[in-house]
Amino acid sequence: MNRLSPASTVKGNSMKYKRLTLVLIVSLSTVLLLVYGFHFFFLSLHNLPQGEYIGEPTSPQGTYTVKLYETSPALSSGGTRGEVINNITGKKKTIYWEYNRNVPKGGVLLNTIKWEDDETVIINGKKLNVKKDVYDFRRKGHGCS
Repeated sequence: MNRLSPASTVKGNSMKYKRLTLVLIVSLSTVLLLVYGFHFFFLSLHNLPQGEYIGEPTSPQGTYTVKLYETSPALSSGGTRGEVINNITGKKKTIYWEYNRNVPKGGVLLNTIKWEDDETVIINGKKLNVKKDVYDFRRKGHGCS
């Protein structure tokens, strides 16, 4: 009869645990990478189309400028992307993304933008604080604070 010594049993169990640990680490890493990739490519504001330049109103005190871009203007529905620029630091950030807006007859997508004060802008009826708010039509509640 072939009996295993206690030392060989411990060694065998140790190998099983190492193998199981490796499989768990690789599986978890793969899942995390897939979740990050999905977020980056489908939910993030970093990969939006540039669009065609519309205009850039500046805040009353000149601290911020919001550049508006129109995407897909030739289609039956279009989108608008708004990018705020801090005129002091030069930092840029997308703060407004609306898509599938109805294009009126004649194919011109009308956008309205009005500064309420130096940090508050209203884009197509959405009131945003340029320091902290982001409007993204894909998010529940649209992401406005």
